Amino acid sequence: MLGVMVLLSFTSGCQTFHPFAKKTREKFASARQWANNGLEAFQNGHLDQAKGLFSRASQQNPTDYRIRANLAKTLYQSGDPEQAIAEMIQAVELSGNEPKTLITLGQMYLGLGELNLAQEQVELALAPNHRYAPAWELKGKISKSKGDYQNALADFQKSLGFEPDVTNVQLEIVDTYQRMGEPLRALSAVEQVLQKNPIDKQLVSTIVAKSAALIELKQLRPAIDLLETASHRPEASSDLFLRLGNAQLLAGDRVGARTTVERGQRAFPNLPVFDELAQSFLPEPQRQVADQNVQTNLQRY
Repeated sequence: MLGVMVLLSFTSGCQTFHPFAKKTREKFASARQWANNGLEAFQNGHLDQAKGLFSRASQQNPTDYRIRANLAKTLYQSGDPEQAIAEMIQAVELSGNEPKTLITLGQMYLGLGELNLAQEQVELALAPNHRYAPAWELKGKISKSKGDYQNALADFQKSLGFEPDVTNVQLEIVDTYQRMGEPLRALSAVEQVLQKNPIDKQLVSTIVAKSAALIELKQLRPAIDLLETASHRPEASSDLFLRLGNAQLLAGDRVGARTTVERGQRAFPNLPVFDELAQSFLPEPQRQVADQNVQTNLQRY
């Protein structure tokens, strides 16, 4: 009889627990689905949609630090850094100081010029693992922001020592040499990156970095040829068009520069910089009228 009572008691408990467990599983499943949809929206550049999806996912599963971190990244990309940092701080706390989350927070602080706070995240990330390459990369960026280029180079090299062949870090080294006024070393460093891939697989950012070094070395024609070829690739960036136009102007090719700016306008219709540059190619009377129209439009806001 006692055994029957125990069995009934256990069965009754399961019946009470089952609906709660089912509801919890459904909430987590919904949170995962919203989070996955949010990630897809974020990757496709639909930031407002991503923000809404991540917010709903976070409400359903408020202890998942990955969801909150993705919400923070979306807020940051949307131009709301203060709220992004508030969300990322919570993500760090929920994660128990997970290194990747710490470094993301540090990058946000760096973007706002909060170098000391960024450095704190680096130190926290390196405490359990001194070989964590992304932390050394961020440390190098902080040193570079301070103008401490020698230490920046050392930090970037240490990052590559723990995680070799990371293109972003290699380009940071190229940029550091540029800032140090050493375009030859910058060119040598970027060539090492480019040689690892066939021409049609080379990253646009790497091509732009090489062109910057060539322009510094007064090798305008090779820089123009390099940028002109890359400008016809589907993934050509706005920065590439701007650098190409600048190199053409430096070479005295005003017609080529104007064509490049017009192509930039068509490729990036939402970037006002190309509209502003296009005005500089207008004849003087038309330029004055265009400038007046710009002023009139600005006064409306």
